[in-house]
Amino acid sequence: MGFLEIARPGRCEIEVKNSRFLGEACAVFSEEEAAEKIAALRKEHYDARHVCSAYIIRNSSGGAALMRASDDGEPQGTAGRPILSVIEGSGLQNCLITVIRYFGGTLLGTGGLVRAYTQAAQEAVAAAALSEMTCCAVLSVSMDYGLYNPVKYYIGEQSLRVDSEDFSDKVCLTLVVRKEMEEQIRSDLMELTAGRIAMDTLSYGDYAV
Repeated sequence: MGFLEIARPGRCEIEVKNSRFLGEACAVFSEEEAAEKIAALRKEHYDARHVCSAYIIRNSSGGAALMRASDDGEPQGTAGRPILSVIEGSGLQNCLITVIRYFGGTLLGTGGLVRAYTQAAQEAVAAAALSEMTCCAVLSVSMDYGLYNPVKYYIGEQSLRVDSEDFSDKVCLTLVVRKEMEEQIRSDLMELTAGRIAMDTLSYGDYAV
């Protein structure tokens, strides 16, 4: 099952009753990386009243994702949880959203805070560039030079991702293909080349294809 990942961070600034909310959505791949990012923002915005955040880290082994949310002094459930809901609702994983609040002197109330933090998180995601990720197989394909053109034509017809090409005594390609397509591609290439091709699965992982 696919998911979305931040390819380029998104930032926004909104103002609600003189309070400034600075939102940022970025990719993180561990709890430690998320903590470092949050700490850096606290240092940069040392004069801000709150640095609220939420993140979801994908479990590459297929288990439950790691989810964390922080209200950072705001009333419970008014900041971190709404930010986390935006991440979940956007289909994002390996994502950290922070919203920094500079207090403007006017209390917003519970509903006002939820709306402000939700809006800042949503606008940060909207400003980001997203990649659709899916579980893929990384294949090594080795062949004689005479087979290169028909194989390359097939790859183009199927819109397969080629990560590398090496031309030495043989042509060696590294392909990234959707996991559910792996066996079909193997079968097609074996039929196309009458079995005169060597293919190995190097690894599995999440890729943009």
